[in-house]
Amino acid sequence: KWDLADKEAERVLKIYRDAGYACICTEATAKPVESQKAILDLDFDRTYIMGPSGVGKTSLMNAILPDCAAATGAVNEVTGKGRHTTTHIEFRELPDDRLLADTPGLGLLHNLGVEPHNLRNYYREFLSPAEECKYRGCMHQNEPQCAVKELVGARIHEERYESYLLFLDELMAEDEQRSLRSSKTR
Repeated sequence: KWDLADKEAERVLKIYRDAGYACICTEATAKPVESQKAILDLDFDRTYIMGPSGVGKTSLMNAILPDCAAATGAVNEVTGKGRHTTTHIEFRELPDDRLLADTPGLGLLHNLGVEPHNLRNYYREFLSPAEECKYRGCMHQNEPQCAVKELVGARIHEERYESYLLFLDELMAEDEQRSLRSSKTR
């Protein structure tokens, strides 16, 4: 919903671009225009459309692949916001055999195969500094002499690091819940 973007959206976009991510701004309601075609031109085996619930991820997928006709919810006329519709990860094949994945709102990282021990690998700005951490397998959380933590506020944006810690806590809590459920069923 770049058509509804404000200064906050531009600030967040800058954070991701500074971290080295390919960011494409578009409107899902437009005909497939240059920015939507740019998604198809990305050089990845899989491209994920991610973001909070109701921002138009599925509408964007429908604009890119009109034949998929995935279900979308109506936009609330009062708030101008969409409603949560997607309940699971939906993979669609692109014309060149790559996959485009539409995801439910953020917060379902386990469904994407992300585990607490490998979450750090999804933060590309952590990868190079992590090689300088004192401990191999550093989680960049509480460990001493963590090169990633030392760069927060300098080369690593504070919000990205905070989101990492939030996701890490969420994944660890999910693992703990699963462990408790499995121990109760034994």
